Amino acid sequence: MNAADLQAFVKRADDFLNPFVVKEARQAVRSRAVAWGLHAVLIVLAVILTLGMSGLSDNGGRGHGVETFVACQALLVLVCVYCIPLYVGVRMACETTSQTGMDLLRGLMVSPARMALGKWYSGMLVGLLAMSAFAPFLTMCYFLRGVSMVMVAAALWVGMLQLAVATQVAVLIGSLGSRWILKVIGTVIYLVVSLCPASISSGIVHIGMSGSAVALPIAVCVTTAVAVAAWLAAYGCSVASMNWAMLGAGRHRMSGNWDSPVRAAPSH
Repeated sequence: MNAADLQAFVKRADDFLNPFVVKEARQAVRSRAVAWGLHAVLIVLAVILTLGMSGLSDNGGRGHGVETFVACQALLVLVCVYCIPLYVGVRMACETTSQTGMDLLRGLMVSPARMALGKWYSGMLVGLLAMSAFAPFLTMCYFLRGVSMVMVAAALWVGMLQLAVATQVAVLIGSLGSRWILKVIGTVIYLVVSLCPASISSGIVHIGMSGSAVALPIAVCVTTAVAVAAWLAAYGCSVASMNWAMLGAGRHRMSGNWDSPVRAAPSH
């Protein structure tokens, strides 16, 4: 394969990339919120692990593996269910509530389905970056005793499911209309409903601590099925909402009206 063939292959591969993934990934790399958020997560995880390892001298050398695992998992739920969806939702809401943002979305000539999928995938990239920081700390809980590697794998997988569903719901909330009131109402509803999926992680811990070799895989499979159904529903609603927002932006653009219209200067 010569240089021309390689360049042609890269160009063809670039055409398949979602433009929102490229745009959001570049902005996330330069985002101070993402950088400081990851630093804060690493610092908190280091403090939790240090406190857990301080119990190695207690109980005949047994460490506080379960307590450390629960604390790390609680932080994982906070990041996956609230922090990253908030980042994705705010960015989406800012684009759909401004004329400049809607003009940019319409100018990309991308279907609403690819928009919703690209926004979700960009949020998942940030989430996977955060979860890669959690993986070694959760694994260390195994060496502190009291936690099996199956529980660690289950915690990471459930966190991934929570991240996927919560990020897609954030895209849906961010695309609700061209006014902030609908987005605020959607956020309040999400904060109430999210208590249910956030409690799944604690349920997984209790099932894993029960010692049953069958209960934990069954619980993980049921959680996966429910998460896939919830994601599909949220994705379909996101596509419909984004399509409606694009049509509404077109009507506003043609009529010259927007949430904050700019009056034309009087002609002399």
